[in-house]
Amino acid sequence: FFQAEDGIRDRDVTGVQTCALPILLSNLDSEVLVRVLSSSDYTSLELDWSKCMEDKGETFSTRSSMFNRIWEAPRPSSDEIRVSLADFDCRAVVNFGERYASISEPIYRLIAEDNAEQLADATSQLDELAQTVEVP
Repeated sequence: FFQAEDGIRDRDVTGVQTCALPILLSNLDSEVLVRVLSSSDYTSLELDWSKCMEDKGETFSTRSSMFNRIWEAPRPSSDEIRVSLADFDCRAVVNFGERYASISEPIYRLIAEDNAEQLADATSQLDELAQTVEVP
């Protein structure tokens, strides 16, 4: 997949016209994630979650460190189940989902506003591309 100069449309190696909207969305989503993870509100959320996990006997400083742990067994072990249940409980205790949404939603809106023209162009070109699709 080759990205066009305008970042919206190009042709793949076979010469078929493609749309770079997935690349655009992936890049914007990455930008949101970087901003979320670097925010002081998210740091506070992770700290609250980590303290809760510590109270349950687990020593993960962040949720991502929990996901990076390598489990040895092909099936969930009792340790993996214990950690998963502790995570489930701690996410509820610290209101992880709602707090994460309150941190990320304004950032998503800001990124969308800052890139509104590029997103509108990509959507328009995707609509044009969809018109060329033949349904058997």
